[in-house]
Amino acid sequence: MIPHSCPCFDAEDEAAVRATLEARFVTHGDAARRLGAAGAAAMGKRWGIAVQSGTDAIAAALRLLGVGPEARVALPAYMCGAALDACALLGATPVFVDVAEATLAIDPAKVNAERGLAAVVAAHLFGVPAPVWKIRAAPVVEDCAQTLGVQAGGRPAGGHGVFSMTSFYGTKLLAAGHGGLLAGDDASREEAAWNLFLHDKIETWTPHFHFLMSDLAASLALSQLGKLDRFIAARRAIAARFAEALGQAPRAGCAYSRFIVVADDAAAMVARFRAAGIEAKGPVHKAAALAFGIDEDAVPVAAWAQRHCVSVPLYPALAEEHCAHIAAFLREHAHALRCWPPA
Repeated sequence: MIPHSCPCFDAEDEAAVRATLEARFVTHGDAARRLGAAGAAAMGKRWGIAVQSGTDAIAAALRLLGVGPEARVALPAYMCGAALDACALLGATPVFVDVAEATLAIDPAKVNAERGLAAVVAAHLFGVPAPVWKIRAAPVVEDCAQTLGVQAGGRPAGGHGVFSMTSFYGTKLLAAGHGGLLAGDDASREEAAWNLFLHDKIETWTPHFHFLMSDLAASLALSQLGKLDRFIAARRAIAARFAEALGQAPRAGCAYSRFIVVADDAAAMVARFRAAGIEAKGPVHKAAALAFGIDEDAVPVAAWAQRHCVSVPLYPALAEEHCAHIAAFLREHAHALRCWPPA
């Protein structure tokens, strides 16, 4: 079975981890600080802090925006459950907003129609930059976990939110097993973030988030970050090959963190892929709003994506024979599939 996701590691990554082990400093130190700075720069931000997961980064960003019990936080109806978990950690009330057809990211017009929001989590999905700069209803936490390294509205993805974050989970553009990064511009917010994380630097106790990334994970993430442009170029080349097999063109400016195809029945098409030895998936498993119990009629675009979108294996470590097999399958089923997003 061709796996749906697979990280791409090499001798440079191994050497980076080995150097950290040999240095005998594996908690949050120099490697994590350097990752914070480099990751922030990749998102067009002035400062960054490496944390243990993307979920942690979202939770910390919301906390720093003053989100607490019963605060209303707008979330995309179609994304994984990370932002929902962050809201649950803070006791906040999720407000699911349907996504836009063109991006499958949260619809700015629908967000701006909401009232009484404390914050908005806006995720770019599947490598497609979304117009998050159009959101005015509340401060934005910009989620770049699937779109790191591309331009969005004339800035790097991440350059528009009050806070921005990315993830180094094993299936993301860059992999460190687990890990994430919180970034921002305002110096006072950076100080507040460090005060939230550094529980041993104060004389009077207050609750803290024990979220800081270890140097062991940061050394791997930092090595991966140095290969981001190369990884995206490889993804785009494979995406062009798959799109050609479907008789279509790839989308310019897309990082292709996932290669998405649209089928009449996603579940049935996933079964066909798997019968051919290809581990395809529904791209976000189950849209967060539907998993939360929101009725499909309230979020029709998210419900459409849940029923019709399929994620096909695409990553820099994809072997040539596997790439050729997937392309052949796509060519055989081109009558029943189309690329998303359209070129």
